[in-house]
Amino acid sequence: MAKSIFQKAADWIQGFKTPEWLSAMFFEIQLFIWSVAQEEGEDYIDSLKNKIVEVGKTNLSNEDKFKTVFDFAKSQGVEVKDRYIRLLIEATYNWLKEKEILP
Repeated sequence: MAKSIFQKAADWIQGFKTPEWLSAMFFEIQLFIWSVAQEEGEDYIDSLKNKIVEVGKTNLSNEDKFKTVFDFAKSQGVEVKDRYIRLLIEATYNWLKEKEILP
C-alpha cells in the first residue's frame, strides 16, 4: 500500500535534522535569555524585599501592609499572575522573619 501524502510529509518532518550552527545559535540565545530573566527576577525579588522591610516599619495594619507591597509588586511592570505575587510576598516575608530582619 502506498503512503499517503500526509504520511510522507510526517516522515520528512520527523527525519529533519537541525543544522549544528542553528542548534548552537539557539543554545546561545537560550543562555542569554535565561541570564537576563534570572537577573530581572533577582532584581524583582530584591526590590520586593526592600519594600517589605520598608512597609514593615510603618504603623499600617497587616492587611494594609500586604496591599501596599502587593500594589508595589504589580507596579513593577513584570507580568506575574496575582497568585504568584501573593506566594512570593508570603515566602519573602517568612524568609525575612526567619533571618530576623523583620520582627
